[in-house]
Amino acid sequence: MQWKAAPIDSAILGLVQLIQPAHPERVYLESRDTVIAQFLNKRHLLRSLERLEQTGFLLRSNDGLLVVAPKSYALLSRSLDPKERDKARILFLNRKRYE
Repeated sequence: MQWKAAPIDSAILGLVQLIQPAHPERVYLESRDTVIAQFLNKRHLLRSLERLEQTGFLLRSNDGLLVVAPKSYALLSRSLDPKERDKARILFLNRKRYE
């Protein structure tokens, strides 16, 4: 299978998957402490989110929140071990609960 996604897109999709459903601004705020911030500024990140949505890797809910589309699952499974993803998601939700 061939994806029309840049290598940084797997990091963006992984982040969105961890914090979904998420507003694009929330994705930017969470990305500041990740490798994504080393390569993309806010404007480029928001543009990448729009491109990923247009290409079907991300979906937008009725209230404007982003979620990872099923099309992204194969790409994400190649870039992030499911067990590690689940650990990261639990840590994120735990941190969010106590904020």
